[in-house]
Amino acid sequence: MISVTKSLPLGMMALLGAAWSSPALADAQIIFSGTLIDSPTCEINNNQRIDVPFGDDLITTRVDGVNYKKEIEYTLNCEQAASNAMRMTIKGTTAPFGSGLLTTNKTGLGIQLYVNTTTALTLGSGVNFMYPGKPVLHAVPVAQDNKTLTAGSFTGSATMVIEYQ
Repeated sequence: MISVTKSLPLGMMALLGAAWSSPALADAQIIFSGTLIDSPTCEINNNQRIDVPFGDDLITTRVDGVNYKKEIEYTLNCEQAASNAMRMTIKGTTAPFGSGLLTTNKTGLGIQLYVNTTTALTLGSGVNFMYPGKPVLHAVPVAQDNKTLTAGSFTGSATMVIEYQ
């Protein structure tokens, strides 16, 4: 009489042994549920453009990153805020000179933004704050070193983004 046996690999035998050695004592189904909602909205400046008029009397030789500083006045209304922890980011095109200056349409002229009066704000970096408070922002024109500014009007633009933390 010839007997034929097949042997299982050692790992498979251990796995089958573990499965047969202890029966399950209990099992329970887990159900996850929730409701997704849109983030409560914030309204910046009553959905109007924020204008920062530097005026019509800036003297080209006095534009030095200190003179002509203006507060950026805006409103912020967040109804039914899910959290008071917020983050503000100012996004825009960086000037080809300086560090984190907003570019303008005038060659050699950028805008430096400040948060809470003295801290320079780099474009694209965020500022954390607690609503209903809001960051106090300032802007000041900056001339490129060794560049003579020409007279004439100038503009620059950026986007303010408010996010929940």
